[in-house]
Amino acid sequence: MEEDKNKSKVNLECRYYSKKFPDVDDLVMCLVTETDDSGAHTELIEYNYKKGFIASSDISRKRTKQVKKIMREGKEEILRVIRVDPVKGYIDLSKKNVIKQDEIVAFEEKYKKSKSVHGIMKTLAQKIQVDVESLYKEFCWDLYSHFDHAFDALKIALSNPDEVFSKVKISDEHKKALLEILNKKMIPQPVKIRADFKLTCFTYEGINAIRYALTEGEKLSTQEIPLKLKIIGAPVYEISSVTTKQTEGLLLVNKALKAVENAIRSKDGNFLLDHPPKVYGDNAGGKEIEEQIKKLKDKDEEANEEEEDHDEGIKANIEEFEDNLCITKELEGKKDEDSDN
Repeated sequence: MEEDKNKSKVNLECRYYSKKFPDVDDLVMCLVTETDDSGAHTELIEYNYKKGFIASSDISRKRTKQVKKIMREGKEEILRVIRVDPVKGYIDLSKKNVIKQDEIVAFEEKYKKSKSVHGIMKTLAQKIQVDVESLYKEFCWDLYSHFDHAFDALKIALSNPDEVFSKVKISDEHKKALLEILNKKMIPQPVKIRADFKLTCFTYEGINAIRYALTEGEKLSTQEIPLKLKIIGAPVYEISSVTTKQTEGLLLVNKALKAVENAIRSKDGNFLLDHPPKVYGDNAGGKEIEEQIKKLKDKDEEANEEEEDHDEGIKANIEEFEDNLCITKELEGKKDEDSDN
């Protein structure tokens, strides 16, 4: 009971960054709190919920009469800062100027990292019973200065704490508590990397050439990044890997695809990349990622109904290839007979 009282005394409210206000032209994540005909009232999540306002004329490039249909209360929106008055505390925002997809993607990545850092700082504040803003002032805002992002610094600290903490001032007590939290919160989660490709070979080696090409790709499999190649439905094949090493995994899958391509072409076969390598189940994922994983599972289940496993799929292809080969030979035999006659 006494511990709960102490926790309630800790102030967990604080902005994410050292600057108190965003700069003009910055993208910010806003919570829509109220809407009317004049526009929408928002709170800037990253700046400790400072008030912002977006006029109806800045919501859409098209003329809009019903603000509520576009700016729904309780929804988070990425908006652009168009005016800031630090003295009066006014922040004017725009939605119609948020159009560049690459800029949006970069901001979403930055925001997810900042939100994760904020969660870690709040956990640390509760653990050692100090206000979260004092921790930001002590070392966290400095991490943003010395690294691309504080989140990147904390990831490095997991394996090499001296590289990170030598650049900032942090007490031994806080450092120890922070590392304990990082070891629990920042354990990398596995992701699935998948690509689909087509293989065909109409020479006499046929299915043996396809088997050889798939084997060449599987040879690159490692314990940390296992590779699985299997048939989806001739001539479509899949390569996939479940690993915690996302960047290295993508590189290895691409390398394996190249090995498959080189192998099949050496047997006068053909290779076509149907769907490039894509990551599913990223730590920062959400509903969209879950839907993608579900689609993959559904596709896998459908494939499993057709082929029990990779070997059975190969056998099916062998039978199909042999049948076609027999038909071809029969036709060639008839042509020879006709020509003799």
